[in-house]
Amino acid sequence: MKSARAKDRNATPKRKPPSEATRVRRAELAGISLIAIGLVVGIALAGSQAGWVGDFLGGAFAGIFGRAAWAMPLLFIVVGVGLIRGRGPSAGLFAAGLALLFVAALGLLAQPYRGDYFDPTAMRESAGLSGAIIADSLRRLFGEATPVILAALAVIGVMLCLDMPVRAALAAVRDRAKRLTPVIRRPEPAPTQDEPADLKRL
Repeated sequence: MKSARAKDRNATPKRKPPSEATRVRRAELAGISLIAIGLVVGIALAGSQAGWVGDFLGGAFAGIFGRAAWAMPLLFIVVGVGLIRGRGPSAGLFAAGLALLFVAALGLLAQPYRGDYFDPTAMRESAGLSGAIIADSLRRLFGEATPVILAALAVIGVMLCLDMPVRAALAAVRDRAKRLTPVIRRPEPAPTQDEPADLKRL
């Protein structure tokens, strides 16, 4: 009995999970930080004076992502706004979906020069080093089927961003199309007898 009590005393107490207010505060701080980083990177990419840190980040993103680096500030800002708005557990899925969409875009934007994705000019004019790595790796693995893989990644990214299955997304699109179809096909009213003849011909 004494040994059991001693073990209970020496056992480390379990940590309490963070409260809702703590989780909200952490999400807001992370969101504000991401928005600030996005704005700094955007200013640096625009060629303005963003300081040593901003210029370093802008140059690094431009070298890694090429012309697709302009999507990074938007990505940071969108994820930051999502965290501040309190998307809750879906914030991680939303960020993962945006990341997959960005990876798919890099793979599609990467263009080789004479079959070489790692040509300096090709990387600078297309999707940078990251796009070259993604496109070259997928080409070696899947060959001509690389666009199919990139399209699948994009679809998965959209699913994660919307946080709904493909069936539900397609059903929502179908319902919206059905609602818009009668409006588009609605016939114009026939001119009345009181209208002038010129208006009837028009």
